[in-house]
Amino acid sequence: MEKPAPACRHCGACCRTFPVFASDADAEREPRIRAEALELKPWLRTERWTRQLFPLPFHERCCFLDAADRCTIHPTRPAVCQEFEPGGDPCVEARRRDAATRDHEGREERGSTKTHGET
Repeated sequence: MEKPAPACRHCGACCRTFPVFASDADAEREPRIRAEALELKPWLRTERWTRQLFPLPFHERCCFLDAADRCTIHPTRPAVCQEFEPGGDPCVEARRRDAATRDHEGREERGSTKTHGET
């Protein structure tokens, strides 16, 4: 019997950790992608990647992720997001990286930038 796919935790780690690209088809389906994304230079474009949503200057997450870590374009999100498997290896890696970043930021806010093992 096949195990059901893990449910998304709606933590937003994937939207803060990995690059998010969109295609022309994605931008047709969701017009806000065209308005918000950086259009890639012609020599960087592929059929699936024509626009970049994250990372962008001055953005710490995909611009469509709200303060509650919810995707504001979820029904019409880019194909790369639709294909991202909750609980899969990339998801687990995103959660790990996100936790490490948040831990580091928390130490900076408390005035400590020492890492584990430093005195």
